[in-house]
Amino acid sequence: MLDEPTSGLDATTALDIMRSLKKLSEIGMTVVMVVHQPRYSLFTLFDEVLLLGLGGKTVYLGNSKGVLPYFTSLSYRMPEHENPADWFMDVISGKVKNEGNPNLKSDGLAEIWAQRFTEIVVESAEDNQVRTVDLFTFTKALDARLASAGVDSDRITDEQFLKLLEVSAVKEPSPDALRELKDRIGFEGNSVSRDKLSSFLCGLSGSFSSDALSATANVQKDMAISEASASTAPISEEKMSGKRARFCAQFPVLLHQNVIRWMRLWKHKAFSLALMSLAAMVFGTQCKDKLTPENVLCPIKINISHVAIGLLMGVACLPIFGSDRMVFWRESASGVRVSAFFLSRATVFLFDVLVWTYVFTAVWKVSSQAPCGYWLWLVALRMTAVSAAGIGVLISTLIPKSSSTLATAVVLLIMGGAISEPQVVAEAKGSFNEVLAFLSPFTWTSGENYLAVIAEMGGEDYVNIFALDMMDGYRNVLLSINLGGQNLDYLTSAYISCSVFGFLGLTFGYLGLRFSHRGKQA
Repeated sequence: MLDEPTSGLDATTALDIMRSLKKLSEIGMTVVMVVHQPRYSLFTLFDEVLLLGLGGKTVYLGNSKGVLPYFTSLSYRMPEHENPADWFMDVISGKVKNEGNPNLKSDGLAEIWAQRFTEIVVESAEDNQVRTVDLFTFTKALDARLASAGVDSDRITDEQFLKLLEVSAVKEPSPDALRELKDRIGFEGNSVSRDKLSSFLCGLSGSFSSDALSATANVQKDMAISEASASTAPISEEKMSGKRARFCAQFPVLLHQNVIRWMRLWKHKAFSLALMSLAAMVFGTQCKDKLTPENVLCPIKINISHVAIGLLMGVACLPIFGSDRMVFWRESASGVRVSAFFLSRATVFLFDVLVWTYVFTAVWKVSSQAPCGYWLWLVALRMTAVSAAGIGVLISTLIPKSSSTLATAVVLLIMGGAISEPQVVAEAKGSFNEVLAFLSPFTWTSGENYLAVIAEMGGEDYVNIFALDMMDGYRNVLLSINLGGQNLDYLTSAYISCSVFGFLGLTFGYLGLRFSHRGKQA
C-alpha cells in the first residue's frame, strides 16, 4: 500500500521504481498505490486503474490501457503530443470540453460509468457459460504449452510439472513453496490431472484465486457457519478471549519486532548517546574538586548530578508509548495482549537505559575526576536512572505527547531539585517535608551516594562541619527501614526503595496503557 511513492522524483527515477514494483506484482504480490501526475509509460504499467471524479465517484475502473479508448468512445478528443495521464485528469475535472457531445459534462461521467458497469454485469449474468468459455480457451493454450514441454498424457507428474515451469520461464520454487503450490493445484500423490491444472491456472485470473485448498477451506467455513447458526446459545467472554494468543506466544514475537526496530534506529540511538555524553561531561566538569567529604558542596553536586541523569532518562523514555499510541490501539484491537506489548517495549528500552547510564557514569567520572571507584558511582546513578525511567514510562502512557516532556521535567525537578535537595532533607526532620523526602527516589539515591563517599574516604570525621546536618538528614531517611527488628544498611535500603519506585512506575504505566482509551482497544 503506497501513497504517492513517485512524488518529488524525476520521471526517469519514478519509472525505475514502478518497474521494480511491477516485477513484484509479477511474482504474486499485490501492489496498491496512489500516483500523482504519472507519465503515460508509467501509467500503462498498472494492471488496473481507478479514476475518481467529483464527489469521489468512480468514472473508470479497469485496464490502464483501456482508459484512452474509453474516453475516446465518449467523444472526447485528445490533442496531439499530450500526456494521456494528465489529459484524463483534465477530462475528469471538467477542464476539457467534449466537442463531439457538448451535453456531456464532467459531473456526468460517474453516471455514464455506472450505467455501463450495469450493462457489463447484465451481459455477464450467464457466469457459468462465460466461465466455460474462458476455461476452454485457457485449456487450449495450456495444451500447447504442455506439448512444448513434452507432455502428452492426461495426468501430469512431478517431473513434467517442473518441466512445464521451466519452459514457461518460471524459476523453480523452493521445496516448501513447491509443496504448497502442488497442494493448491490438487496433486494426488505425485501427479495431477490436466483439468485440475487448467482450473487452478484459470482461477488465478479472477478477483480471488480458486484452488484446492481454498475450496476445502470454504467447505469447512460453510460447515462452521451452519453449526453456529444451528445453536442460539450466546458465546461466553471466556471463549472469545480464547481467540487471543497466549502471552508466552506473543511476547517473543513482539520482543523480536522491537529489537529489529531498535536496530533500524541505531543512528538515533547513537545521537542520543552522544547527547548523554555531552551532558555528563558538562555536569562532571562542574563537580571537579568538589566530590570529597571535606567540601561543603559535595552533597549538593552529587544531588545535581543525579537530577541530571534522572531528567535525561525520564525524557528519553517518553517515546516508548507516547509516540506509538495509535500503533498500540490498532494492535490491541487485533488481538495483541497489553502485557506482551508493554513488557516487550519496556525490556528493549531498559537495555537503552542501562547502556546510557554506564556511558554517562564513565564520562561524568572522568570529567569530574571523582574519587572512589567507578562502581560506587554507578550503583547510585543506575538506581536513579531506572527509577526516573519508570516515571517516564508512567507519564508516557497517561499524558498526551504534546505535554509529556513538560510534565516529566516538572515531576522530576520537583522530586530531585526541591523535596530531595540536601539542605531541604537536613531541615525536614519531624516535618511534612520529611514525608515528601521519603517519596522521592532522588533522596535515596543521592543519600546513598553521599554516604558511600563518606565511608570510602575516611568516615564522618572528614565531613565538613557545615555539611554534617545534610549527612544526618540522609542517614535519618536511609536508615529508617526496619525489617525483623533490625535496621537495614543504607545501600540495601536504597536498593529496596528504588526497586519499589521503579516497580510502581512500570505497574501504573501498564495500568494506564491498559485502561486508558478503552474504546480503541480490544
